[in-house]
Order: sequence, then C-alpha cells, then structure tokens
Amino acid sequence: MFLEGPKKVLAAKVAGLVHADKKSEAAEEINEFCKLGLSLDGDPKKFIPVLQHWFHFLMGAGAIEEAAMFLWTPTLFTPYPKFTQSLWELFDETSHGLVMGAASCSKSFSLGVRFFLEWLRDPEWTTVRVLGPSEAHLSSNLFSHLVSLHSSASIPLPGEVGDLWIGLDRRNQLSSIKGVVIPIGAAKKAGRLQGQKRKPRPFLHPVFGALSRLLILIDEVENVPKSLWGDISNILSNIQEEGDTSGFVLIGAYNPTVISDEVAKRAEPPLGWNSFDPETSYRWKSIRGWDVLRLSGEQSENVIQDKIVYPGLQTKSGLEQIARNAGGKMSAGYFSMGLGCYPPQGTELTIIPPGLLQKCRAEFIFYDDPRPIGAVDLALEGGDTAVYALGRWGRVTGIKYQASLEHPQGHKVMFKDKAGQNIVRWGLQADQVFALPKGDTVAMKNAIIETNRRAGVRGEYFACDRTGGGSGVADLIKYEWSPSIHDLNYSSASSKDKIMAEDTKTCNEEFERVNSEIWFCMRAWLEFGYLLLSPSIDMSKLTQQLTGRKFRKIGGKTRVEPKSDFVNRGHESPDEADALTLLVHAARKGSGVTLSMNLEELPASDDSDGWMDEMVLRGGARIDESNRTQFLDDDMRPMHEAIL
Repeated sequence: MFLEGPKKVLAAKVAGLVHADKKSEAAEEINEFCKLGLSLDGDPKKFIPVLQHWFHFLMGAGAIEEAAMFLWTPTLFTPYPKFTQSLWELFDETSHGLVMGAASCSKSFSLGVRFFLEWLRDPEWTTVRVLGPSEAHLSSNLFSHLVSLHSSASIPLPGEVGDLWIGLDRRNQLSSIKGVVIPIGAAKKAGRLQGQKRKPRPFLHPVFGALSRLLILIDEVENVPKSLWGDISNILSNIQEEGDTSGFVLIGAYNPTVISDEVAKRAEPPLGWNSFDPETSYRWKSIRGWDVLRLSGEQSENVIQDKIVYPGLQTKSGLEQIARNAGGKMSAGYFSMGLGCYPPQGTELTIIPPGLLQKCRAEFIFYDDPRPIGAVDLALEGGDTAVYALGRWGRVTGIKYQASLEHPQGHKVMFKDKAGQNIVRWGLQADQVFALPKGDTVAMKNAIIETNRRAGVRGEYFACDRTGGGSGVADLIKYEWSPSIHDLNYSSASSKDKIMAEDTKTCNEEFERVNSEIWFCMRAWLEFGYLLLSPSIDMSKLTQQLTGRKFRKIGGKTRVEPKSDFVNRGHESPDEADALTLLVHAARKGSGVTLSMNLEELPASDDSDGWMDEMVLRGGARIDESNRTQFLDDDMRPMHEAIL
C-alpha cells in the first residue's frame, strides 16, 4: 500500500533528494520529521544508516511501493503500472499462486523485484529461489535485472553478487537469492526443490514468527518437467495455516499455450475452462486451490492510451505485430502472447459452408409487392470503398431457379404444406451489391440518401454501420433523411432478441458482439431459405468473403473472426459480405419478424389477434397483426428502381 498524509509527502521528498544525489539532505529531512535529534554533519557514516532505517521503516509499514521508489529511479523501476500492482497484490494475498500472462506484461520482472525487496527486508532469515528453464534464461532475464537493481540502488544494499546468486554468505544458503535451472523437457528425477524447508529462528520475529521465510518464483512454469510438481506438492507443506502469506510464498509465471498441461490443471477455474471468458476472467481461485492472476496485453496502459506510458510494457504496435505473425487475433499465438490465455479448444470453423451458398443462388416468387430494403457497409477505415446492398422483403410463394444440367430451362418450386396446399412465407431477396463512389463524410451521406430515394427504401428498412469513421455519416443520414434507420456499431453488445423462434438462447447469451449476431443471423436465413442471392450478383468477391469468414467458441459465446484477422490471412476486406449481413439486419429490425425453423408457417407474435388473409386460410401460414402488408397497396408507396 502507498503511504498517506505527511508521511507520503516526506517519502516523495526523500526519494527525490536521494535520486538527485542529495542524500545528506534527505537524511536531514527524516531526522527532522521523526525528531531523532541526530547530529549528521553531512557524514556518510551517520546519514547512510538513517536512510537504511528509513527503507526498513517503509517496508515494515507495508509501504512497499514507496520503498521501491526510494531505492530506484523511475527509469529503473516503477510500481505504478497496473500489471505490477496486480502482481504485488497477488503476492500479498496468496501463499501459492499462478500468473498466466501475455508477452511484455512484466510478470517475471515485477515479481522478481518484489521478491528482492522482501529479501532485503529480512536477508538473514529469508530464502529466495528463482527457477527457470536454463541458466541463459535466468542470467539474461531476471537475474541480470536483479544484479542491476542491487548495484544501482540509492543506498548500499546487503549481500554479495555471484553467478545466479545474491546472498550474505556463500556457505549459508538460507540467506540468499539463488537461481535454480530446471531444463525444459528434462528427464531427470525431481529434487530441485527438495530440502527447501523453513527453519526455526533463534528469536521470535514480530511479523514473521518463529520460522524463516521461504519465497519461490518459478519462471516459465508451463515448461518445467512433470516430476517437479511432486516437489511442489511436498514443499507446500511449508504453509503453516490457510491464508498465511507471511513466511511462505510460491508463485509460477508463464505464457499459457497447452491447456492439457499440468499447470493448466492447477489453474482451472471453478466452473472449468469452458466458463473462461477472455473479456472478464482476470482473477480467480482454481479448482485445486491456487490463486490465479491473468495479465492481458490489451490491458496495458500503453495499449489503452495508444502511447508509451511505461517503457518496456506491451504496446498497441507490439500487439499488432503479434497478431500479424501469429495469423490474426483469433490465432492460438495471439491468445497466448497477446491475451495471456489458452487458445480456444477445437478448430476454427467457417460460418457459411460453400455448399450452403450454392443453394441460395435463386429468386423468390413474391405473393405481393415486396418492400425495398437497403444497407451499406461504410468501411471507411483504411480507405476502403463503401458497399451498398439492395434487396426486397415480403411474402413469397416459391423459388425460381436458373438453368442447370438437370433443368436446362430452369425450374420453379412452390411452397406447400404437408397436405400439399400452397403456402406463403417470408423472404429476403438480395438483388444487387455494388460500391458507392468514394468521397468525404458529406459526399458519402448524399450518395447514400440519393440511392435510398431512387430505390424506394424507407428509413426503417435501411441499415448501416457506424463503426469508427462511419459514425459521422450515420448521424448525418439520421438527421437529414430518417431517424428510423438502424445504425450499428460492430463492437456493441449483442441484442436480447432471438435469431429464430425456436432458439433456446437470446443473442446476448449466444454471441460476444453484435457483429457475430448479424453474421449468424445471415447464416440462419440462408440455411432455412429466407435469404436468396440473385443470380445477377457478381460473386467473385462475395463467395470468398462469405465462405472464408471463421468463428470460434470462446467462454461459452460465439465470436466471429475480426475483419482485421480475415485480411491478415491474405483476403481483401470483406465489405460486400458485411453489407449483406446489414441487409438481413435491416429486414429483421424493420419488419420486427422473428422467423421460424418450421418452414411451413410464418410465426405469429405474442400479441397476434388471429387475423388471417385468404392465402393464409388456404396455406396454413400464420401472420400476426404487426406483419400485415396493406401498406404495400398505398398509392404513395415508392416504386423499386434498378440501380446501375
């Protein structure tokens, strides 16, 4: 914890003076504040002990952060990053913990500094062991930092420095910080931690009690030999009582990659790994009783603020490089090194199988005049072209297929119930997908409004994205044309609606974000025959975009592959496919209809009054009061014009 009040002011002043090489003045400030009445006379032999006692006062008062800021300048170490705060909080609260984290999150360094500070607090009766996969790893990473911190501290520190060793006496391993090499994949027997026991003190310590302290840090714990876990089980007997962290702490840090590994078994959340959510799972008590902390690179201050706040921690460009190298933000590499969590289980699957898309190239036979539907994916990021999708929505009686080998003249299929009677269903016909001319916000707004007017699209049957730079265009369209449009931010939460009437979960229970919801809505409409693509649509881009987009189950929810990942895999930006998802969204929201997997009937809403028209009586399809189509007979209804 940080100090408060006058002591906090004094701590900051003393730290500033010692780092300005005014140690004598710093000691005088302490002397005066504490009313010690010492005559220091600028003599190092007098003022250095005052500064050393000040350090121990800070440690004893629990002001570990101030103690660190007193010893080292901010460029050497700062306790302010939230990663460091979380790691030190874990140290204070657990006797055995695990840290699964992304790259450049200061896992080993911040923990190493805390272990070092704790050793300095009581060096004669504190044993610190740092385990790593190789001598080179320990020397070049953690121990090189500790040696540097030991030599560059503002006051002389106890102990001598050797190879993977800092201690009071080479002959006394109890009072030392020692690096222990655990080779990756070693077939050797366990024993690297055997014999590590707390020893009785000659006198009772007011804080730590009758026994010495034992602090163990295992770096890259996922890579330690399986046999070491036997040692760990044995060494946990050093815990005197539940919740006691004063004398024994063991923490393992790692980048999570293999969910079947021994460390994953010990880190498993109470409800299992299937309950894990990368968006919310950051701290928990595991099934086996370990305190687990997760550090995500996306939570770094450097990433959130998009600038270097703390040099050395993960940055936005660093995460982008990880994503590019690993194959996108849905890749296993990004989950491990970018998010600090295990990659989702199972393979990535495509949302729309190629076979499904082929069956949807046809035209509906409309029962009455359809409603014009429009949607545009603004795609203004990176200079991409805005893409407009135009279609028709209404009641349909059948499908007209193009010529094929089996049917050289083409053929029609009429919708019938089990009794063979004709019925009507809802249908959305996608007629055109085309690029709008490039332009600034105002020009784009004008082009979209003009296209909507020419096509006869009304506001409640138009959808567009407002992600990023698209928000300005969407706002202008709402202001100048219609406030009823459906403008969508792809990163928004999913809705509380269902895609199909028979679904057991609502969209916010099933999908991580609304972009996943609209993609799977399009998939369902294609699968159950409510969406057809006109044979005249150019499929050269759409086919790859529709059948190449992937998804995964993460934390029990479905996540569609981000557009950036799709592009990083070598594809063009999927703007045409995104426009098609928005076309479905416009029909779904504009009509208010929740479709059914029962293809024989149109579902009625809860407030249906049983109204039926002639076709319904003959065909058995139910249409509720809100879905009447008399407005299509309105003389003022705009005609649907072709857009070239």
